[in-house]
Order: sequence, then C-alpha cells, then structure tokens
Amino acid sequence: RLAEMLAGDDLDLSIEVADDLVGLVGREPRPDKTVLEELLTHPRSLQGITKILQRGDDDARQTACNLLFLLSMSEPERPFDKSCTAQVKNRTSIGNCAEVLSAVLYAIDSDTPAVVNAALNALMSVSFDNSPACLAIAKTPRLIRSFLLLLEERADESGRL
Repeated sequence: RLAEMLAGDDLDLSIEVADDLVGLVGREPRPDKTVLEELLTHPRSLQGITKILQRGDDDARQTACNLLFLLSMSEPERPFDKSCTAQVKNRTSIGNCAEVLSAVLYAIDSDTPAVVNAALNALMSVSFDNSPACLAIAKTPRLIRSFLLLLEERADESGRL
C-alpha cells in the first residue's frame, strides 16, 4: 500500500509517504524489516521516488535521496553480513533503474549543499560492492560530468586546484 501511495499521482502525498518511509527504514536501533525487504519489490515504488526527484522541491529531493540511501545502506561494521541481504537486493534494484539514476541529477544540480550531499550519499550507497550499478552510474548522461564539476567547485572553494 505504501508503494502505491508513493507512486500515486498526488506529489504531496508521495513526498509525505517518502518521509514516513525514511522514518521507518532509518529507525534506530532496528529499521522496519518489512519495508526494507518489500518496498522495492513493488514495481512502482522506484517510479514514485523518481517522480519526487524530478518534480519535488529541494526538501522533497533530499527526502527521496535519503530514502534511497537508507534502502541500500549496509551496516558499516558488517557490510557483507546476512542481515544486510535486503540492502544488497535493494542496491541491485536501484542500480538497475536508469530513471532513478538520471533523476538523482535533479538533486545534484541543487544549490542546497545538504541536497547535493544526500544525492551523493545515495549514489555511494547504491554503488557499494555493486559493479553493475557503478557501470550504470558511469553511463548515466551528465552524471560523471556533474561529479567532476562538483570536485572542481570544491577544489576552488578550498583554494586548491
């Protein structure tokens, strides 16, 4: 049901659902395993996240990126542990969705540093130990160029070129 609401026509409702999902998946000390394991098995859930990235404001884009990050993040101290099976499957699902990877550019192009960082964190998490996703990211039009521009901007800001 949450996946349907996420992918529905009402953008505001989709953003609200994404925010709720971030809370459920990011819940400490234990995320909601049902959401973590089942959300991306619904074919329209990634369409909903893509829609938020494409049509939402900066806050909504940051929420969508945070959701992608949390759905794909393994526990740093045990990234290959069996408890992370859902995240590994989610990384594959996200990495196989060219529309999501392209839509992350909307967040990367933001003027808000927190949104850009959330987008980069999402891509980092999706690409972790996932060479097909790394290749998909590299093949996404404008994405590598955006990375290079960000690196150049950061170097200019720190006075090092």
